[in-house]
This record gives sequence, structure tokens and C-alpha cells, in this order.
Amino acid sequence: MQNLILTRLIKWRYFLLLISIKVIFFQVHRLLAKSCYTAIIDVGAPMIQRILLVILFMVGAVGDADEVENLYQSVVAVDDQSAPSRMQGIEIALEKVLVKLTGNQKMVLSSLLTSDVLDAAAYVDALSFQDLPISTSDLKGNSLGLRVEFSKSAVDRLIRSLQLPVLPANRPTFLFWIVKDDPVLGRRYLGQEMGDASAESLSDNMLAKLDDLMVERGIPYLLPTFDLEDQLVLPVDATWNLNRQRIDFASRRYNADGWVVLRFYSDSAGDVRGTWMHQTQGPSVSVDFSAAADVDWVTGELHQLIDRLASSFSYLPQAVENLIVVEISGVTSLNNYRQLLKQIEKLEVVNSVDLFSVRGPDVSLAISVEGGIELLHQAMIRSGFFQSPGEQIDAGGNNLYFHWTPQ
Repeated sequence: MQNLILTRLIKWRYFLLLISIKVIFFQVHRLLAKSCYTAIIDVGAPMIQRILLVILFMVGAVGDADEVENLYQSVVAVDDQSAPSRMQGIEIALEKVLVKLTGNQKMVLSSLLTSDVLDAAAYVDALSFQDLPISTSDLKGNSLGLRVEFSKSAVDRLIRSLQLPVLPANRPTFLFWIVKDDPVLGRRYLGQEMGDASAESLSDNMLAKLDDLMVERGIPYLLPTFDLEDQLVLPVDATWNLNRQRIDFASRRYNADGWVVLRFYSDSAGDVRGTWMHQTQGPSVSVDFSAAADVDWVTGELHQLIDRLASSFSYLPQAVENLIVVEISGVTSLNNYRQLLKQIEKLEVVNSVDLFSVRGPDVSLAISVEGGIELLHQAMIRSGFFQSPGEQIDAGGNNLYFHWTPQ
């Protein structure tokens, strides 16, 4: 629920901002002469909207998400504290951790089914029982949870032995625009204040499922604030019509790594029909879906969506490591150098780092990585400590250039 709380805090931030803007316009109204004011009004609503957009865009974007933690642990519901329940819980927890670390549920389930007998308990570091909140109890109503922490080194070896991909801990953040077409209320954004009890209940339930699953998969996300800027830039009909340019423009202020649109409705039989549209590093992708009325379609569709999104940011560990020379400017002290090494060594794609050369504030490092040069570049940028000169990356090369930006 932390993401939902963050979204509400952002809403308050922009609410206060709008009050400030109104005060500014009121002062300008008092200072301007009547003839000048009349000239401004004559410009018309479209120009006023553009002026508002310019002012609002000067506010700046929402901050980046932090590195995801607790990737090697999971909490699952169990029947009791008996040995069979504990063993079953460990197996389920390991499956969830593997899905969280790889970013691909389909590949994990396929690999576990076709692999040899796996002793999940052999990967456990610590176990503990705890009470589960009512919202996270399983379908049987079990409120007892088993928290399992797994050995990082052992699980990493398992992932490589199963030839699964790796989704680094410094993960992308996705922005969700969700629209429902209701036969009575019309098209509405989920998460926007609606004033209708049934609509708000549907919105809260669906957003709670989204939050639970994104936390389970370890994927940071944001919801729009639906403030004045969003209303001006991206009306609900533009989102429903999958207007990619307007969605992309409206999403820029949130500084996310990608955006996702979900539009859906229920037909006369009660079945759900909808479309996912998302854009990350390449062109946008659209996928239609349908589901029976009595099926929990949200969970299944979200798992498939996350598999697609994560594939752009994950890598397959290679048997032969790549050696990349990374030149970094702005390293002005020994303390800077130590911080720099610490940040690079934290990246999952990095196996080892060696000093190559030093020329004043410029440092060259020989970095051994499991993924390709593009994944290393992506990981270093997302860490927030390295700025790229903006040049296009040569996928076949082995040199990268950055400027160190300590925080």
C-alpha cells in the first residue's frame, strides 16, 4: 500500500501547487490594467490552457524509485505450523522469489516443472511465522503466514543452473493509466475521485490487487495524480482511444521508465473485454484480452503484463563474461572513488571491477559483466549516480562514458 499512500501525498502536493497558481493569477489580475486584462481574456480558452500547461510543467517531475529490497524473501499463507505445511510454504515461497528475481513467471513455472526434484529447503536461510492481514489471507481464509528468507548466493546459482533471466534490483518504474467504461457512469479513470460509492469500491478493490501483485513481483509503479495538468493534457477519452502521443506526453512529468494503459468494460453477458497498451524502451505494444465474468482476470492479466514489461530490462547470464571499459569523469577525491566502486559493485550485471587507469578526475575501469553493454549502461543510468553524454550506445562495442554525480 506504500505506492497508494505515495500517490495520495503527490495529489496533496499538486493541490497546494494549484492554490499557489490561483493566488498568482489573482495578484496579476489586480496589477494589470483593465484594457490589458481584457486583451488576455480575448485570447480565449485554448491559449489560457497552454499558459497553464507551461506553468505546470515548470514544477518538475516526480522523483525516481529506490532500489527494490527484500527480493530474496517471501511471506505465504499456510494452514498451520506442522512440518508438511511448512514444507509446502517453503516451496511456494521459493517459486515466488524466483518469479520476483527473474521477472518472468511463465519461464519459472516451466523450468520448475521440467527440472529434477528440487529441495526447496536447501535454499533457506531463515524461517518465521507471523499473522497475516485480512487482505492478504488466502482463499481458504488462513491468517497464518510463513516468512521465508533464502540464501542469495544459493538462489543465484539456482537461477543460472536453470538458465533463467535476471531482473536487476535497480528496477524500472511504470506509470499506470486505467480506464473503465461503465454503462451508467461512462468512462472513468480508476483512482480518480468519482463520487459514486460502487464505482469507488470497484476502483479501490482493483487498485489494491494491483498494489499487492506489484509488491509481490517487486516492480515499482506509480498512479497519476489526476490534477489539473492531467485533465488538460490527457482527457479520459484520449486514453480510451489509445492516443499514444498524448499518453506519452502526459506521462513525461512522472519520470517513469515506461507507461501502461488498461481500458476495459463488461459486455451484456457480464464478460470482461479490454486492451493493454504499454511503452518502455521501444515502440508501444497493444494486446487485447477477454475474460469470463466469474474469473479473477486482474491477477492473470497482470502477471502476463509484468512478464512482457520486465523482458526489456532483464538479461540472461552468460557463460562467457563480457569485459567493458568504462571511463568516468568528475571523480575528484578518494572518497568519490570509493563511493563509485560501491555503486558499481551493487549492480547485478557486474561480476568484477578492476582499475584500468587514472588521469586526474577521469577514471577508467575494466568491468566484467554477465549481460551486454546496453544492460550495463541502463543499470548505471538508473542508479542515479552516473550521467551519460547522450551518445548512442554501440551494441557491438566495449566502451562506455559517464560523469560521476554523487548524491
